[in-house]
Amino acid sequence: MLKNFIVFNVLISIFMFAFIFYRCAGMSGGDLVIITFNIMFGIVQLISNNIYLSLIKSKIRFNVLLSIIIIQIIELIVFIIYGYQTNEWIKSNYS
Repeated sequence: MLKNFIVFNVLISIFMFAFIFYRCAGMSGGDLVIITFNIMFGIVQLISNNIYLSLIKSKIRFNVLLSIIIIQIIELIVFIIYGYQTNEWIKSNYS
């Protein structure tokens, strides 16, 4: 059950990151919106999983919450690297 629950949460997190990125990339202030929405979704996901796992008295709460935090950090690092590379490309082509 632990592995399935963690994989489910990771897939939801990646799907939401992709959806937020698709909806907000390319618009003015989109980078800030992507980071903000991703952090907000991560907090909502942490709170909802914490409530659900405390209701069923599960001992896997720490592992699930840790996996959510790790995947959120990875998503933010990926986006920061993407933003940096986009910035460097714009500087090299339009300066």
